[in-house]
Amino acid sequence: MRLLSISFLVGILSIQPLTSLPHLSWSSGDEISPYLLILITFIILSVVSSTRYKTWKLRLLIGLMSGCLYALWAADSILSSQLPASLEGNDIIITGTIASIPYPRKDGWRFKLKINEASSLNHPEHLLALKGTLRLGWYRTKNTLKAGQKWRLVVRLKRPAGFMNFGGFDYEKWLFQQRIVGTGYIRKSSKNKLLTDSSIFSVDHYREAILQGIQQRIKDPQQASIVAALAVADRSAITDQQWQVLRQTGTNHLIAISGLHIGMVAGFGFFPVMIIWWLFPSLYQKMPVRMAGGILGAIFAVSYALLAGFTLPTQRALIMVLVVLFGLLARRHYSSSNILATALLAVLIYDPLAVLSQGFWLSFVAVGLIMFTVARRIARPSLLMNVISIQLVLSFGMFPLMFAFFGVGSLSSPVANLIAIPWVTIVVVPLTLLGVLMMPFTALSSFLLNLAGESVSIMMNVLNALSSSEFMISLAEVPWYLLVLSFVGFIVLWLPSKFPARWLGVLLILPAVLYRTEPIEQGAFKYDLLDVGQGLASVIRTKSHVLIYDTGPRASASFDTGKLVVLPFLKAKNISYVDTLILSHEDMDHRGGTTVIRQNIDIGNLLSSDITLFEGIKHCDKGMKWKWDEVAFEILSPLQAWQGSENDRSCVLRVSNKYHSLLLTGDIEKIAEKQILSSGVMLKSEVMTIPHHASKTSSSEPFIDAVQPALALAATGYRNRFHFPNKHVVSRYQQRNISVMTTAQSGAISLYFPPTADAYQLEAYRDTHQHYWNKKSISQTDTPKLQSNKAH
Repeated sequence: MRLLSISFLVGILSIQPLTSLPHLSWSSGDEISPYLLILITFIILSVVSSTRYKTWKLRLLIGLMSGCLYALWAADSILSSQLPASLEGNDIIITGTIASIPYPRKDGWRFKLKINEASSLNHPEHLLALKGTLRLGWYRTKNTLKAGQKWRLVVRLKRPAGFMNFGGFDYEKWLFQQRIVGTGYIRKSSKNKLLTDSSIFSVDHYREAILQGIQQRIKDPQQASIVAALAVADRSAITDQQWQVLRQTGTNHLIAISGLHIGMVAGFGFFPVMIIWWLFPSLYQKMPVRMAGGILGAIFAVSYALLAGFTLPTQRALIMVLVVLFGLLARRHYSSSNILATALLAVLIYDPLAVLSQGFWLSFVAVGLIMFTVARRIARPSLLMNVISIQLVLSFGMFPLMFAFFGVGSLSSPVANLIAIPWVTIVVVPLTLLGVLMMPFTALSSFLLNLAGESVSIMMNVLNALSSSEFMISLAEVPWYLLVLSFVGFIVLWLPSKFPARWLGVLLILPAVLYRTEPIEQGAFKYDLLDVGQGLASVIRTKSHVLIYDTGPRASASFDTGKLVVLPFLKAKNISYVDTLILSHEDMDHRGGTTVIRQNIDIGNLLSSDITLFEGIKHCDKGMKWKWDEVAFEILSPLQAWQGSENDRSCVLRVSNKYHSLLLTGDIEKIAEKQILSSGVMLKSEVMTIPHHASKTSSSEPFIDAVQPALALAATGYRNRFHFPNKHVVSRYQQRNISVMTTAQSGAISLYFPPTADAYQLEAYRDTHQHYWNKKSISQTDTPKLQSNKAH
């Protein structure tokens, strides 16, 4: 079983690096159907398992082949169900059921909708072949949404799409894992109509009622947010400050209902059985305590999984727990490794793409480390020492995974988890679930839930004391293979004391710890145009200095690209101090992320064309110059006394060394372009950002001719409502043999300008980090051939 499970896992993993899936016919026809291949493979597998031909090589081959084909089929099934490109931007009538607890926001609602039927708005009699789940927003509506309601809605959709940046969250991967076939919003229409109210048979109906009950009974919203997360897996109310404390102490995993929580609840099933069997000894003759406790534990586990919304991660965790329960309760003895291998195989058969989930790896590695710790014991330690030993192994052993997934780890994590895990397990969750169970009795439920809330406050106060950015270690740029080596090194170090040469584990860990990226040379500079949708955010780095030019859009507290994109990028690059931050002008799509960046990163100088935006800001004036590490910076516009439009007052910055130059233009329009041309400043630059996101109000021919760039970059959002970049403007650049790239198509764009006459190096993040689940990087414009596949 162990060999089969591991080979099946490796087979699934083998397709994950693919940038696109191989073209196969997934239905019967002239080509052999992979459905048939998978079926044949499993038949062979069954035969091999029950005959004398049980050679390990054959089982390994079959496991690899089965895993690979099964994963290909699953991935292709999800991708083929996504919204067709032909339906993007069109109004569609959808009849569907709200399949999640709707999240209220200041500007409306966010929810998932399970499609029952879809049709064209203009031809409602023609049904569309669209099935699956949508992620929708409904803005400026007076309707109150409830889980389980059935609606007819006019929606405008787009295919799954997200930002692509170094250190950022892969939203497209998350949508793929969640089987979301499209995203969009509800259009204002008289056809929008509630068809049926929430059904009493809907699990989400009861989850929503429990959530409201928690919020009504616990007056402290910060307490209620954590209790709600542990009760019904609703984390929408957890504040940024709470998340920061949890991340900086390595305890954020406790807030996601996982195998740890479900396994703990399953364990609660043994206690009432033990008490009842003790009171009525005759029950021992009918059923062993272990069997009865296991059955009740399984019922508890399934109930808690339903309470958590029975999402895919919860389903996987439940399968894992039920398999482990079965292994423990079986009359036949199974080794712990075989039980774990069986659980692994069961989870992967249920969801072969679980390997894309961080929770999958964290759960199985955690259980494996616990088993490893128990197995290495020579003498039986005390209970306290056993708990401490397991916790230390988990905290340090999970470090490589934390670095691989999040790019950071916390030195305070071992102590924080040593306190938080038993506290959540023994105190917070039992009080929370008892409070939920007693909800028909308002006074008793309020008492229990408020006790749970107070216990959350105690825990958060302790974690807050252990929370500090000084305890955080960032290894975001360390190659994955060095992290794997460090994990193996930790295992070697933790082997029994009699094992020879344990010190070799240190040598395996050191490469990851000592790894450093190649430093920027004196006289060189790097430019990163970040993918923030319809807005602008970028970072310039020299050998020892950092400048941020604009911070991206902010639509709400939950959509702040300073928090979602810029900060993760800075932390991934180990940047804790920014010498100068320039806000080109006051538009929110250029300055939206500033507040959160200033709260988390030390800023030296703050410049803008609008000095009223923030305290301590200085005006960027034409003629301002400075030099960092032999790289020159010059503000070309605006004049302090010039009274142009907001866009025309944008700070225009030129960056250059002896051989290369870059021009950042903000949102200037033709009036400002003419004024800059008349000022006689040096405009000629190798690379430029296209003014005002390539709108038709900018990029006059004389201005383009004065700059003479080889490459022009446009910061645009995918299918943005302004239809940027304007096709006529793009054509204007292309007619001059100027290559054009957009962040909407290429993701973040990185350039390295060397201190020599060598060509600059260019990297499009969507090209170099493309996976089969990502939106393809098919440029709407003339994307240049990359001059180097290395980004610095």
